[in-house]
Amino acid sequence: MTDLGTRTPSVADRTSRLRTVALILAGGWLLATIAIGKLLELMTMYVRPGDSASADIAFTVGIMSLMDALFSMPMQDILEKVEAADEVRAALLGRAGEFGIMLKVAELLEGAQGGRPLSAA
Repeated sequence: MTDLGTRTPSVADRTSRLRTVALILAGGWLLATIAIGKLLELMTMYVRPGDSASADIAFTVGIMSLMDALFSMPMQDILEKVEAADEVRAALLGRAGEFGIMLKVAELLEGAQGGRPLSAA
């Protein structure tokens, strides 16, 4: 089983991730953040059917997940300037909680290559 860990990626890691997602989607960072947000929203709807509030939180985590790369600053600094729910902060800063785990899964999927198990990604 893959160790999902709680390390927050560096700004350089996030910038690299932003470039990768943007190239895959060929639509830039906006589409990348929407895609990540929608993936987390759908994951939440699967594990919490009918819980639209949690689905909204998951979408928020997804769309905020690339803000550090977009603004070239640490996520901690960004979150000091915006109001965000505790579970959003935990997910973005430490990949903690249910939404943090979902975000980590999305990051693993993003880095996966065809035919390779996620644990090798």
